[in-house]
Amino acid sequence: MNKTFKIVITVLLIAASVVSCVFVARKTSSSDTYTGVIGSIDQKKEDVLKLTAATTATTVAISMLPSDWGDPVANEIADFADYFLLILGVLFTEKFLLTIFGSISCRVLIPLACLIFIFGIWKGSRTAGRLGAKVFALGLALVLIIPLSMKASDMVDDVYQNTINETVSSVETFEDSAEQSSGLSIVTGELDRLKEMAEDTINSFLESIAVLIVTSCVIPILGVLFIVWLFKRVIDTAYTLSEKTEEKEYSMQ
Repeated sequence: MNKTFKIVITVLLIAASVVSCVFVARKTSSSDTYTGVIGSIDQKKEDVLKLTAATTATTVAISMLPSDWGDPVANEIADFADYFLLILGVLFTEKFLLTIFGSISCRVLIPLACLIFIFGIWKGSRTAGRLGAKVFALGLALVLIIPLSMKASDMVDDVYQNTINETVSSVETFEDSAEQSSGLSIVTGELDRLKEMAEDTINSFLESIAVLIVTSCVIPILGVLFIVWLFKRVIDTAYTLSEKTEEKEYSMQ
């Protein structure tokens, strides 16, 4: 690699670093850029708040039933609120990190990768080149992680959104039945029916919690692991091919 080529590459890398810090960072750190992703997160938050309110309504409704059976079940359903609080915290964190990751990537990681590339070019260090590629890949991954994981989550939500709607509907039905029976002396058959409705409501809550945990927690984590693995494989493969090509050219000389 001659000196002129090194100078040209260095100038291009410095320009790329400046563009990333000054111009691209404005986009990636602005919430307006992620309107669709934020809307998706807000929709999930709305579902979580809706289900949290439903747990409270169900607890109140069950408390109207005979205490020897109703109190333990009401306490069990009240515990579901802890899961919803956890999911809500994850959603708030994702919304917060969305612009933070974009800012860190474009203002820190990508310029750092460019500097490492420049060092590698002038020192002839393949190790520096590999490190720079990994830092650049990490910066790109941070920008893509949450939008891509939310896109995958939306695909799952489209399939299982009815689960959450059915849960809220079953809570409303159970609450109405419990209120109608609360002032009466509940006969055995009516109590058995209310118990069955309460069990169905609990099952609906469990299904909704499972869906929300998968879409809000599991998929983003898997998305991070997959993107990091993918970039690592691409970089390692590229450098392995480059080394083999150089070895072949050297052997032919």
